[in-house]
Amino acid sequence: MKTLTTFTLALLFAFSAPTFAGEGASALGPWVNCELSNGKVDYQPLHSCTQNGGHEVL
Repeated sequence: MKTLTTFTLALLFAFSAPTFAGEGASALGPWVNCELSNGKVDYQPLHSCTQNGGHEVL
C-alpha cells in the first residue's frame, strides 16, 4: 500500500509541477501588449514584438 501511495503521489507531482512553471512566459520571452509600427496593439511574446519593429505598451 505504501508503494502504491508513493507512486501515485510521485506521478501527481511530476505532471503538476511543469504546469505552473513559467506561467505567462514562453521561449520567446514574456507575453506583452505590443504596439506595432502600424499602430495595431497585439498580445505577443516580447522577442516577436521587437523583431516586428514594435515596442511594449504598458
